[in-house]
Amino acid sequence: MSCGFGSSVRAEVTYTFAHIAEHGDDADAILNGEIGRAQVFVDITAYDTNQVLFTFRNTGPEPSAITDVYFDDGALLGIAMIIDSDDGTGGNSGVDFLQFATPSDLPAGELLWPPFVTTEAFSADADPPVSRNGVDPGESLGIVFDLYENHFYEDVLADLISGNL
Repeated sequence: MSCGFGSSVRAEVTYTFAHIAEHGDDADAILNGEIGRAQVFVDITAYDTNQVLFTFRNTGPEPSAITDVYFDDGALLGIAMIIDSDDGTGGNSGVDFLQFATPSDLPAGELLWPPFVTTEAFSADADPPVSRNGVDPGESLGIVFDLYENHFYEDVLADLISGNL
């Protein structure tokens, strides 16, 4: 999908997440989904002329961690860079992600409509041990994507609204 806009506003846009409910979810799974909805966010920002930055934030305070991220393609060409958060003292906060998540597709993504199918190489996960290297409360993870030629930040937003990303 492609769309262009004559003039653009490059303000940051923030999205929240929802729990993908599976048959037989127990109380812990539902509670974890609610914790995620309350404190996990992604900010989408124009990073460069042909790049967009997704910043995944865990605002806390409940114990939780982002350990994997998955994308479908839309206007995205490929991951250009992964930016692990800094703890403000010049040292790494413990966030350590690498491209290519395991499993390679979003768990339970087939339950969504339309089904979510991860584009090959459009995923990343915490380096083991994930409990230490994931995005814990107060931490963040940035993933910069290159965009296809003649695609812009606005195209990424349009893909998110339409469900193509």
